[in-house]
Amino acid sequence: MERLRHVPAGTVALAEFDRMRRRMWPHYACAAAFGTERLLARILGRAALSQAPAFAAPLAYPRAVMGPRLGVVIRPDATQRTLRSLVEFGGRRFRLDAWFVGFGDWRDVSLPSAEDAVVKAALALKAADFRFHDTPAYAVFRRRLEQGAPVVRNGRPLDSVVRIDSYFADFAALFQSVAQNGVLPHKAARRRFGRFARAQVDVGVAIDADGALLRLPGAQHRFAVAWALGCDIPAEVRMIHRDRLRAMLDQGPVRAVEAEVRRIAGAGRA
Repeated sequence: MERLRHVPAGTVALAEFDRMRRRMWPHYACAAAFGTERLLARILGRAALSQAPAFAAPLAYPRAVMGPRLGVVIRPDATQRTLRSLVEFGGRRFRLDAWFVGFGDWRDVSLPSAEDAVVKAALALKAADFRFHDTPAYAVFRRRLEQGAPVVRNGRPLDSVVRIDSYFADFAALFQSVAQNGVLPHKAARRRFGRFARAQVDVGVAIDADGALLRLPGAQHRFAVAWALGCDIPAEVRMIHRDRLRAMLDQGPVRAVEAEVRRIAGAGRA
């Protein structure tokens, strides 16, 4: 039986990522102009009942209709696994930041959150008392630079010692801001803190078939700092497994999503 497969980002041309992103633009325009709760219910209900092996229900519609009703505050360790950015099934590729209803076995396309490279770098940076030159991650970045294959962070190759040092200095500054102010929603962070915050987005979470919470790609540095400091973080529900949604359709698909958001929020306060 075919299973979901992770597609490493380094094996995909940037042009393909761009094409997948541009294919979603009409949905954002339509959702902004015509998005209603009735339309969203129809989209979610159809996706929940589908047997097609595909991610469905463009994220644009729940965001346009539900907006802040998708927001929760969680502890980082509530998401013990992190989904990969790009997956494949039956020769078709899916960007997981584009769809609201998922399918398949997510264990095949996720990794333990504690093993995420940025989480490990954050823990090492804290352990080194923010002397980033002493961390394993810094040594890896320098070695990759010398090999002509610089690490890419926030969409930018760290292709000089100056850029590597600036990246780690910004990472340390993010620690300080979170320690003083907590993890702010992205819009507030973008207003208050400089270029590092502008490159970030809010944490996204996905609800698996059994109700477990997984982290979606994005906001990796803010998530990693919150993980290292053990503080709460604002997040947005951006995906639900169709088996989970299907089991709750008796209350209506939009109400089912709202019920799941309330459940997660209640668990976060416990």
